[in-house]
Amino acid sequence: MLKYYFLSALVFIIFTAQADEPFTFVDTQVMSMTGLNERDILQLTRQLTTPFEKPEEKVRAVFRWITANLEYDTDIVKGLHQRARTAQEVLTRKKDVCSGYAMLFKAMMDNLGIECAIINGHSKGYSYDIGHLFDERNSHAWNAVKINNQWYLIDATWGAGYIDGNRFVRSYNDYYFFTPPQELIHTHYPEERHWQLLDKKVTREEFENFVYLKPAYFKHHLQTSSHANYTIDADDAVQVKVWTPEDILVGASIYYGNNQLDQNFVFIQRNKDLWEINACFTDADSYILRLFAKRREKEGPYDWALEYRVKTRKSAEGAIGYPKQYMAFEQYKTYLYRPLTRFLPPGREATFRLRLQKAGKVALIHGETFEFFTEKQGLFEGKFIIPKGKFFIAASPPGSNQFSYLLEYEGWE
Repeated sequence: MLKYYFLSALVFIIFTAQADEPFTFVDTQVMSMTGLNERDILQLTRQLTTPFEKPEEKVRAVFRWITANLEYDTDIVKGLHQRARTAQEVLTRKKDVCSGYAMLFKAMMDNLGIECAIINGHSKGYSYDIGHLFDERNSHAWNAVKINNQWYLIDATWGAGYIDGNRFVRSYNDYYFFTPPQELIHTHYPEERHWQLLDKKVTREEFENFVYLKPAYFKHHLQTSSHANYTIDADDAVQVKVWTPEDILVGASIYYGNNQLDQNFVFIQRNKDLWEINACFTDADSYILRLFAKRREKEGPYDWALEYRVKTRKSAEGAIGYPKQYMAFEQYKTYLYRPLTRFLPPGREATFRLRLQKAGKVALIHGETFEFFTEKQGLFEGKFIIPKGKFFIAASPPGSNQFSYLLEYEGWE
């Protein structure tokens, strides 16, 4: 189970339960403001914050404006531009790197009389590569503000967007406003350890070995169950287990370098309270196994939640891959015991075993031939001679002969 490090005091009860809900009205007002004096830091700060009474609302107003109006300057990273030397220069250019975001944010907090610090350290950002985390290219800067004698963490740079290749993509993410310290420590490591804001400090080694977690991991309340470290050593396959609430769906992909591999190398299914992510690999090498999550009722794409680096010791022999899953597999809450191999030798007998909920019949379908499983308390089992070519496992509701595909296999030598 993933280890967390918690503050002993009441942790962020007021502001961090859901940052987006209490500050929606602040965001709406800030984004609709016109006629702002964007050449003078003091005047801009006053115009942005005067409509709000509470200090946390004023801080939010500044955060929202900076994330909407500053652009990350990738040319500075390439050495084509110099970093801004003052907060005024950042405001004038409206373009800089993390140090500029943090510098302007602090200047505006100083104008408000709110205690603010710039935190220098390292982050698991777009150039993150395990083993090289504490290189200069991973240096980063963010902020902390003190409200009612409590420090809160803010990263306006990451809240503004992300880097895709050599370009900045503006994509507002308020997760980085008042981020709980026990969560931010998975991606942000301050040079001065007291800025971890944790009772038990995390070492550099622990930080580098943490599983790479994204905001969606915390948003969807995921918990790693099988592997606590970022790097997994395996032969030619691995199974990762993750706990999620019942209403969360999980997806996964394998990457080799910048290339996403075929989805047949991943097989995902839920076993009671845990999602099991099975992954197989063709060669002895290093891969990224990336997991995604979303709410079951939500339409649209999954959110990137976490990732592992998998280092395989040996190459697979012969054709590899898992059965192709169809939508009905999840709709019937199916769990496949065997076989987990997509390619099976034709002409030989194989045992199939699945667990389904609310299914009437389960059949192996090849062409127009249906061969039926036997059922006992939701467990379906059958022994069949493997046909040549593609064949399917399908299920029908009770009292119906309308079958839906669950899985696709292939009789192949």
